[in-house]
Amino acid sequence: MPNKRIKSEMILAGVSITEIAEYLGKTEQETVLLLNTELGIMYNKNGG
Repeated sequence: MPNKRIKSEMILAGVSITEIAEYLGKTEQETVLLLNTELGIMYNKNGG
């Protein structure tokens, strides 16, 4: 589920995984893992 959510949020924001990865100095895979972790933390913290 987080991967679908990441893609949806990024489409709405008009940004790509590649752009974020370049900005962070990480690979696309590292960026996806980081975003999955962050979304999971936010989801759990908000009672999801």
